[in-house]
Amino acid sequence: MQTSIIKTSDIVPGNFGHYVGDTPMTSSEAIKEAGLDWDVALKSISLFDEPGVKIPTHKAVTRLTDNHVLGLVGNVYEPVQNSTAFEFMDSLVSDGSMRYHTVGNIKGGKKVWILGQTGSFDVVPGDQVDKFLFLWNTHDGSSALRCLFTTIRIVCQNAVRSILGAQNSDSVRLQHTRSIDTGLIEAKNILGFSEISFNKFETIAELLVKKQVNTVTLDKFVKSLFPDPPPEAKRSSADRKRTEIIRLFEEGLGNNLPKVQGTAWAAFNAVTEYANHYKSVHGKNKAESRFAYNMFGGGSELANTAGKLLLAA
Repeated sequence: MQTSIIKTSDIVPGNFGHYVGDTPMTSSEAIKEAGLDWDVALKSISLFDEPGVKIPTHKAVTRLTDNHVLGLVGNVYEPVQNSTAFEFMDSLVSDGSMRYHTVGNIKGGKKVWILGQTGSFDVVPGDQVDKFLFLWNTHDGSSALRCLFTTIRIVCQNAVRSILGAQNSDSVRLQHTRSIDTGLIEAKNILGFSEISFNKFETIAELLVKKQVNTVTLDKFVKSLFPDPPPEAKRSSADRKRTEIIRLFEEGLGNNLPKVQGTAWAAFNAVTEYANHYKSVHGKNKAESRFAYNMFGGGSELANTAGKLLLAA
């Protein structure tokens, strides 16, 4: 084991996303095209002020191309390389069930992800929603190899994880394996789980597009989604958020389509457009931060809440 001196500055920004969907390719080919074909290694840790004193309980996950530390992990942790993390899903590409679409990383390589498209459906004519498997691997020990099911509304490029009700029902934890037979079974299982989730989402979208929303219903909806703060609160952004949702309900991309305008589907997409493109986020790279918010954070919770409120209205 090599020794690494840990400093908080050992985090560097990397690529955010790279499109790879023009031709079918394996995950390793997609990773390479995106410039993410670097390896990591575990290195022992020494105290910064006493380099000779090692920390026996943890190791540093270090990117070998530039020796930057991506995370601290326990001694039993086994890193999974970018080039092999998603290869068990390649069987879905070879049989035509999926095509890798975009590859990227966030937080300077702490999370490496790959997006694979599996199909699409139209909520109404001209309002297409594409279906994706979103797989990610971490190098900071924060998560196991995982896959979630997400949709992207083409007219406005809004990504939505799901509005399925049960917590974590839109994602699965994966067991990394290099066995071809085991990998094939797991890939088929994931595809099956995803189709169940996508079918539920399609059903919900069809229900929402049939519901008309009037001024009273919309006002009640935005106040339930962003309720007033308690009286003792000094500041609140609830009014600003409500105003933005109402604006996007009326002016949001795709919400002027004849069969979408004035519906609960338009209200739902106003919320997802807000989360995907307008919500305030922290960080130097706003696009990356907003992407992380929608895929890993509160964006999916906001969409779930909006969907439930609109279905119940």
